[in-house]
Amino acid sequence: MLLVDDEEFNNYALKLMLKGHNINSDITNSVQSAVQLVKERIEMAKSDPMILMYELIFLNYSLKDSDGSNQGATEIKKLLVKEGLKVPFICCCSTDID
Repeated sequence: MLLVDDEEFNNYALKLMLKGHNINSDITNSVQSAVQLVKERIEMAKSDPMILMYELIFLNYSLKDSDGSNQGATEIKKLLVKEGLKVPFICCCSTDID
């Protein structure tokens, strides 16, 4: 699972909750670094078939550096399609309560 949120507390809290259910996750705070993590995962999987692509990506749609739901999801999807890989479920969400 990949968690993308620019609020450090949100990343920490969700990672801790997932760990309690034995779910491993990577965290990052921007679309650019999320795309980079996906690229790295693709490269690792090419050399080691035991490494799987993310099955779920939680993507904050109100990231400060970009439009997560459009830019982030689209970039990740294009990258995976280009490599012929299954696109994971991308859940665009926000913790804003305004």
